[in-house]
Amino acid sequence: MKKTSDAQFLDKRRRFVRTWNLVGTALLAALAALTAWLFTASPSLVNPPQVAAEIARGALPQSTLELMAGLLPVVVLMLLGVTALVVMVGFAVVATERRYLRIIEDLQTRG
Repeated sequence: MKKTSDAQFLDKRRRFVRTWNLVGTALLAALAALTAWLFTASPSLVNPPQVAAEIARGALPQSTLELMAGLLPVVVLMLLGVTALVVMVGFAVVATERRYLRIIEDLQTRG
């Protein structure tokens, strides 16, 4: 028979799988809405061609350029942090898969 911790683990994974489609879809919709809002409300944050055009015609204030230059390292560091988090999530996913494989092997050797 399965260990209690294995049964609890599998129940938890079933609940996660059941709710992920709704949660994942909601997160993607929120991200799309944020992107659309940024393009309309503050295009200089998300539209590089517009920023380049404003710089070329001298329409971008110096204070905005200084702010963008100051925030660039922060944004790059945040991007690197998010990338590191994605890699860590990958390690967690692999650990979960290893546990699944161990449960399957246990069931195969008993059955």
